[in-house]
Amino acid sequence: MTIHTHPHKSETILKGSISDQAELFGLLIKIRDLGLTLVDIRNLDNN
Repeated sequence: MTIHTHPHKSETILKGSISDQAELFGLLIKIRDLGLTLVDIRNLDNN
């Protein structure tokens, strides 16, 4: 997982592979527990 911050906006982008639904839910729970606002989730399938 990589973290990118946008220099002119108040946003951070997390980018990486999620192996399964359980891992995705774990990440979503961490985002919730940190009190962060989730704006967008995208599936960038490389197949």
